[in-house]
Amino acid sequence: MMRSFITTLINAWDPMTLQPGRLAPEDEYDLEIKKIMRFLQTAEKLDETTLSDAISHIFHRSFSGCYASREERRIAREILRHLQARDDAVAVMNKERA
Repeated sequence: MMRSFITTLINAWDPMTLQPGRLAPEDEYDLEIKKIMRFLQTAEKLDETTLSDAISHIFHRSFSGCYASREERRIAREILRHLQARDDAVAVMNKERA
């Protein structure tokens, strides 16, 4: 579910204007999405700034001089909101079971 959310978010953002699913393969950003997922799973500190910096680093490494987006903070914020909503839903479900 999280991977699907991030895939939809990154493809909609389309930081390289490649139009995944139209002009580029649907999985155009798959490598970057995998790296974001790995970061989320392994980060010692997860906040908007560290996630934003990680997203920027991931895309700079993948697309070097061609990458110039300034939307990383917004993307990080959206991911963190989704994580929080998921955690809140799990907490409610666990509370109902108890």
